[in-house]
Amino acid sequence: MHQTVGRIFDRNGDGDFEITNQQHLLRQLHLRKQQTYTENRIYPALQLTDFRADLFQKVRQLARSQRPDHPWLSMDDAALMRSAGLYQKDYQTGVEGFTLAAALLLGKDEVIQSIVPYYKTDAIYRVNNTDR
Repeated sequence: MHQTVGRIFDRNGDGDFEITNQQHLLRQLHLRKQQTYTENRIYPALQLTDFRADLFQKVRQLARSQRPDHPWLSMDDAALMRSAGLYQKDYQTGVEGFTLAAALLLGKDEVIQSIVPYYKTDAIYRVNNTDR
């Protein structure tokens, strides 16, 4: 789904189709896409030790810069992940764990490479912003 200038488009292999004022098509699109968000795929074997501790501190620094009393500042790492929606439970299967999004955002490099081995970055050259 893509939205631009107040118009909504359904993107697929054949092209972009405007569905802005077609409620039944919007509803069908949302139902169709509801189960396909790969970022929400649960990896039950992922543990907190698979994530970089320094990135949790970076997340808290960013949260503090937006709001000095942000709730994440007083949460442990597991609670922060739940609060951010990076730890989920699939209520259809009962499977729970960290999501692909969690691994991509906070995972150690070897964890990311193991989960998405087809994704490679040949080179990144950063002059100013050296954060992930």
